[in-house]
Amino acid sequence: MNALTDLTSSDAANNDHSMKLSRIAELLREPLASIYGFAELLLTQNYDEETRLDLTATLLEQVEVMSNIINSELDTRNNLPATTRHNSLR
Repeated sequence: MNALTDLTSSDAANNDHSMKLSRIAELLREPLASIYGFAELLLTQNYDEETRLDLTATLLEQVEVMSNIINSELDTRNNLPATTRHNSLR
């Protein structure tokens, strides 16, 4: 019965981890779409210097948003399921 309990808690931890990764992926999609769109505009349109600087600033802001999400949500030491975290220490 103990092995079954271990399996059940391991499955629950893996499910929680998968759900968290899905949420993180959703959080990253919006800034990634902005970065893609603004980069595409910079490559395909002829903008004046002020507009190009504004678009570039927006790109950098979205990169910062993504970086903050990654730094706050993807700290792998805290987000890995316990069994994976234990195995990674070996």
